[in-house]
Amino acid sequence: MHNVRSWSSTSRAAADMPMYDYKCLDCGKESLIVVTLKEHERGEVQCPSCGSKKLQQLFTSFIAHTTKKS
Repeated sequence: MHNVRSWSSTSRAAADMPMYDYKCLDCGKESLIVVTLKEHERGEVQCPSCGSKKLQQLFTSFIAHTTKKS
């Protein structure tokens, strides 16, 4: 699965925090979750659909948009 995201489409608060793609091992739903680094490191992330903590992090690609240099 490849996700392409534009930073301009995210809210300012979400752009300041890491976003991780996860797949829930209980309900099978894939979600993009915004969490703090501490929550991510401690495994305190929960599935937004079923509340399970059995999540597998997905590694997806992204495209970085830069401004043109003059």
